[in-house]
Amino acid sequence: MDTREVIDCAPEFEAQMRLPLVALHRGVAHTESMSEPAYPVWWRGAFPHEARTWDSALRALGREPADFLPLPVHPFQLSPLRETFAAEIAQGQLILLDDAAITGRPGMSFRTLWTEGADPRHMPMVKLPVALRLTSVQRTLTPRSARMGPRISRLLATIREREPQLARYWDFVPERHGIHVLLEPADDERARHLGALYRDNPTSRLHSGQMAIPVGSLFVDDHNNEPLLRQWVAIAQGASDHQAALRLFQDYVATALPGLLDLYLIYGIAFEAHQQNSFMVMDDAGQPSRLLIRDFGDLRIHRPSLVRQGLTLEIHDPALTLFDDPDFVRAKLLHAGFMCHLGELALLCQRHWPELDEQALWSVLARQVAERFEHVRPRTDPDRWESERAAFLEHRWPAKSFLRMRLAQTQNDIAGQMDNPLRAWIGNA
Repeated sequence: MDTREVIDCAPEFEAQMRLPLVALHRGVAHTESMSEPAYPVWWRGAFPHEARTWDSALRALGREPADFLPLPVHPFQLSPLRETFAAEIAQGQLILLDDAAITGRPGMSFRTLWTEGADPRHMPMVKLPVALRLTSVQRTLTPRSARMGPRISRLLATIREREPQLARYWDFVPERHGIHVLLEPADDERARHLGALYRDNPTSRLHSGQMAIPVGSLFVDDHNNEPLLRQWVAIAQGASDHQAALRLFQDYVATALPGLLDLYLIYGIAFEAHQQNSFMVMDDAGQPSRLLIRDFGDLRIHRPSLVRQGLTLEIHDPALTLFDDPDFVRAKLLHAGFMCHLGELALLCQRHWPELDEQALWSVLARQVAERFEHVRPRTDPDRWESERAAFLEHRWPAKSFLRMRLAQTQNDIAGQMDNPLRAWIGNA
């Protein structure tokens, strides 16, 4: 991307973008919905003005809107579509319209955008493919993601209904609707460049007086060159010294662990709950209230644990999402939730408050992990409970190697081993 494109599209510059609406023929489209109404009806309700403009643009070309589905496209992706889907365009299965669009603003992610409308709190976010390598991979949207997002959201909604106590500490941002091009013969490599996934606005999951804090924002320096975490410590604790920071860290971990560890031990669900995918909800008194998790594209589920709870999940790819190997599932939670989220938060506290002993922070995490294990023990298979407790608190942890993955030109995880930072505190746990 050149400098102008970065400024026009990046969240750092508060970009506001026109997202062109293309028309995808129903015969070559697959839609997936978490619940009723289905995508066509829902979309018209969410974007009534844009729907009328889209209808008019199609009729001006002599096409019947009922035969097509609306699909927003990232402006950076529009030009590559002409080449990638030249055959579908020539056959009239994909129509690029000049005058129809919705408006979007990028959030923390370049290609996930807030849409605009009359009720901002309930306007959806839309995740779109872009043929760009951003961080470690090219940010496309696979047919699997478009299908599995709503299916996983339906499963998580069922679990929240079953678990009112757990729901006090954990919530998720539903992925309501997905759409992707349906190619014959199947060609997911090409199809991943044309699709969309609609999420709820995170603010729609909040109660009065609450605020959803993106965890990644806590690491950003404010106007005093101090992490925003310090401001939260002052709000929540009435002071911002190292003792106040330790108290907030204790409260934060106690709020986050049920949604991360309990769900994994009981239902086998390992969220990719790193800083960008996690919000900590602050209540009206400034206290950590609930962990809010988004993005289920790389979520992993331990199949035997889910089945043990009488639940199942329809999958798109038999090699993904549901796994029988607990080590592979656990590695996702340890890397994203424990290392990149809770562990990095502990290290931030130690760096910013040098008086705060790093050992005290790891001891807090070890003790609370051990407490969660005791809490869920009656609901967990005894053998699984023993092996998982040892894996979290005693054994070495897997360490994901991004450099080796990049050199190998693979998106598959390559991991080494690292010392378990909680092991030294197991006696105090």
